[in-house]
Amino acid sequence: MGGPGESGPRHGVFGKSFGNDITEGKISLPVIFALQRLSEKEKNHLTKILSLHTKKKKLINDAMKIIKKSGAVKDSLKYAENLIDKAWQDIEPYLPRDREKEVEDFKAITYSLVKRNK
Repeated sequence: MGGPGESGPRHGVFGKSFGNDITEGKISLPVIFALQRLSEKEKNHLTKILSLHTKKKKLINDAMKIIKKSGAVKDSLKYAENLIDKAWQDIEPYLPRDREKEVEDFKAITYSLVKRNK
């Protein structure tokens, strides 16, 4: 997904080719969040696009617009950030105090994975 040589629209929020997820009909977290809040008409349109496994840019872009308009992308990023917060809260007590710089660098990397191209 999103590797060299792949085609399909880029979706900068995740830094990968989200269009490939739509083409493959994957039910990603943004799709789940979107389906929970869309009107029946939009929900049917999105599920139809996902079921087609289409490579048509217009349909892929339609799906991405529906998902983004629902606020699901923003909520997915927030959800991921909350997971990272919780993980750091759980693990920090066990990390060596004498390696604070390395721990902070690693922590910055974990958060940057969610925040890239935001």
